[in-house]
Amino acid sequence: MRSQRLLFARLLGLIVLFGAISTSVTVWHTKMAAALVISAYLPHPEAILQDTSVHVHYEAGLLPPCDVSNPEVVIIADDSQWRKEVNSAQKRIFCLEPGAYGSLTLTESGTSNNPRVIRPSRLLGSPWMLTSADQVVIQGLTIKAKHWLIDSVVFRDLPVANDSSNGHHLVQMIDNSAYITLNNILAEQGIDLVTFRGGTHHILQNSVLREPYRAHKGAIVPSTFGGRTDSQGQLLEPGDSNCIRLIAAKYVKILNNEIYNCAGDGIQSNPPNGDPPVGFLIEGNEIYVTPDLYADCDNLNPNASLTRSGYCACAENAIDIKIATPAKSQLSSLEDLNTIRNNIVYGFRRTHSTCGGTGSHGEMIILHHSGADNVLIENNTLFDSARGIMIGNEVDFVTVRNNLLTDIGDYWKLPQDGTGLGNTYYLMLGLASTSVEVYNNTFHNSKNVALTWYIVQGAKSRDIDVRNNLFLNVGSMGTISNSTFHHTVEMGYNGFFNAETRTFGLQDSTNTADADTSASFVTGSYCFTVKKHTSPDTVCVANTLPQVNSPLINKGDPAVGSRKNIGVDNQVGVATDLRGHSRSSFSEIGAFTFILPVCSPEAEGEENCSRLFLPLITR
Repeated sequence: MRSQRLLFARLLGLIVLFGAISTSVTVWHTKMAAALVISAYLPHPEAILQDTSVHVHYEAGLLPPCDVSNPEVVIIADDSQWRKEVNSAQKRIFCLEPGAYGSLTLTESGTSNNPRVIRPSRLLGSPWMLTSADQVVIQGLTIKAKHWLIDSVVFRDLPVANDSSNGHHLVQMIDNSAYITLNNILAEQGIDLVTFRGGTHHILQNSVLREPYRAHKGAIVPSTFGGRTDSQGQLLEPGDSNCIRLIAAKYVKILNNEIYNCAGDGIQSNPPNGDPPVGFLIEGNEIYVTPDLYADCDNLNPNASLTRSGYCACAENAIDIKIATPAKSQLSSLEDLNTIRNNIVYGFRRTHSTCGGTGSHGEMIILHHSGADNVLIENNTLFDSARGIMIGNEVDFVTVRNNLLTDIGDYWKLPQDGTGLGNTYYLMLGLASTSVEVYNNTFHNSKNVALTWYIVQGAKSRDIDVRNNLFLNVGSMGTISNSTFHHTVEMGYNGFFNAETRTFGLQDSTNTADADTSASFVTGSYCFTVKKHTSPDTVCVANTLPQVNSPLINKGDPAVGSRKNIGVDNQVGVATDLRGHSRSSFSEIGAFTFILPVCSPEAEGEENCSRLFLPLITR
């Protein structure tokens, strides 16, 4: 009877699992790691392959067909017809033949039930997979209207436009624009590829954004793959050339995009004069820099001797939040919360400022300075970069939970005399930050000079909670000075394995330390898909999943997150791990729950026989 019940539990688990997969947007890849495998990333036959984009909720509906019998449909074959028809009140669905179209401004609005649509006349595949002869290429759009769906086209700065008012920003949402969806687009070779300058409820999803022009010393340098010069013959002031900019728009969603080789930041929030962005969601994206942009730090030539192996890069950060939703208390509405979730980020180095960007130390995610408040950073996989996460000076109400940070610090440029650590770190807390919680993260496998946890001397921070984290093979804990902290800073219930144990505050005795990792972790790997749009491959991080006899099992604080008015919310615990597996309890340590084989002898009761993969609940 017991064996029958166990068999039924297994079958039920498989049925529910495949049901969950069929209703999600997961793409499962079985190809094992190749191009990105380094010491920490090893293929393993028992690896559990997860694509974190499973948690992303897409918004776009089905594209309306290019049916010429529909009076709202118009087939557009050239640039003059494009300019004549696209703002026509009598037409709604604009089907473009392959070719090049100039930049213009969209002023006519659709409705929620009948959005206006720009699409190719024939859907031949994702635009980044097509030959140039099959692509629909638009030089730029400025959008002042509401309810548009723009699908499966290319935005590229080309010498076809006689209207230069777009200022080389390939796509801009401005003024009172609303409900603009960009789906399955390719944006490349411009300055600030997609800019949310105003409006509300915009969506950028399922797209590839890559290699804008690199800016240096007042000139425009062609991108690494294109070889073009600027079509307008204009010079660019020294500064960044970002892939995505959030300026003053509200409730923007950036979902499931592949964003790479951005000369400035992958995604930047930096409103110079207007209102800050509110309620943005950055989820399921992959943001990375390839060796094509790695440069020799000591070569000040504008092209920076692109060696593919230098310690610097012609790029800045993956996500740079300079301003978010400034506040001195937790938000009353979670709709206004800014969320960075389920992203994969890698490849960032110190900026070589003469060849791209204005300067960065290679942080993957940075909340830059005062005003970058009310940000949730969860379920991200961050690896192979000079620095991890920086929470800047006087940044308040931040939660960092359920993230994996691994292989950080190897590529930092050390001082010329060979001394010092170069201030590399996995996570840094700046001066006088308040209400920050850091829990259920795994800090893993630091390179030779990385600090795991670095807090600026004289921080005077308060209401800081650091619990239920795992520090594994990460060495030094950096600079921590107890005398500079208020009594409301607590660090406890963390696991330290082959890492320096540092404690402070009220929870010192609750940390778990063990220098021997052999009894604490299995050799199974955490695996995930990279380059999922352009060239899918698999990367695996070895030795990250705790086994059932690990001394860290359930040594965390079951009330983690319970301190009121700390972080972005008052959520107690985290129900799922980085992969979406349900946790056995809130007292687990690190980003991963321990895995029991189905109905194994170690399982405590038959309820453990059907542990299922469940997607996270997103807003």
